[in-house]
Amino acid sequence: MQTIQIDGTFTYADNIRGLKIGDPIKLLHNTKNRINSDAIGAYTLSGKKIGYVPFKSSKINLKAKY
Repeated sequence: MQTIQIDGTFTYADNIRGLKIGDPIKLLHNTKNRINSDAIGAYTLSGKKIGYVPFKSSKINLKAKY
């Protein structure tokens, strides 16, 4: 299994409560991000944002399994 660093988790701490190591998450391209149109957000399966992929790592394959 590959791993991806997720940043911004402090900001979204309330949305992370209840998640366990190994729980699946969704990585979604945030094309409307005004700072970085290549931004990728990390979300729970129910759609709550839990962070984002760091800028330098945002060129990942969203169709791959991590």
